Amino acid sequence: MKIDGIHYRSVWLDRDDGWRVHIFDQTKLPWALEVLDLTDLSQAAHAIRSMQTRGAPLIGAVAAYGVCLGLRADASDAGLAAHAATLGATRPTAVNLHWALARMVAHLRPIAPAARVAAAYAEAGRIADEDAAQCEAIGRYGLELIAEIAARNLRSRMTLQIHDELLFDVIPAEADELQTLVKQEMEHVAEFSVPILAEVGLGPNWRDIK
Repeated sequence: MKIDGIHYRSVWLDRDDGWRVHIFDQTKLPWALEVLDLTDLSQAAHAIRSMQTRGAPLIGAVAAYGVCLGLRADASDAGLAAHAATLGATRPTAVNLHWALARMVAHLRPIAPAARVAAAYAEAGRIADEDAAQCEAIGRYGLELIAEIAARNLRSRMTLQIHDELLFDVIPAEADELQTLVKQEMEHVAEFSVPILAEVGLGPNWRDIK
């Protein structure tokens, strides 16, 4: 994203020291834009638990960097396990969180403790980069979906995007065609090891969509 012409990610390392982790405090949005400075495991865990950082991919990336911060204090085998357990307890049902932690532990366990911090930052960076690329792919597919709707001269319009949901103002006569198009585009947004299944519903308002 760009803010005042400057490019930002949702999580990034300090440009001067290369180890502190920065995130936007999402509990303050949209009324204020505040950047949090995470310097230890407890701060990363609090950011996830309190929803200062939210959104499945971002939670996973912040957790990965949380492991890095924990290893700066204790890079032992016991420390690695404890850091992952602490972060995992912040959001027990968050799939990306536990996926990222399992990936970090599996990658770091065979590495000698003295080399773990550097390896952890490298792996966390890869997780963040991969998630950013996937989000960019979703955006490209979204643009293609909007362009395809226009190319078909459909009068239905996308009015809102919330997390992983799209809301359309649909012309009844176009409902079947639009539902087929949206489902096809969402299910083929990227290649994953587990297939994406998109549910499409129709109703007079959001609450009554079936």
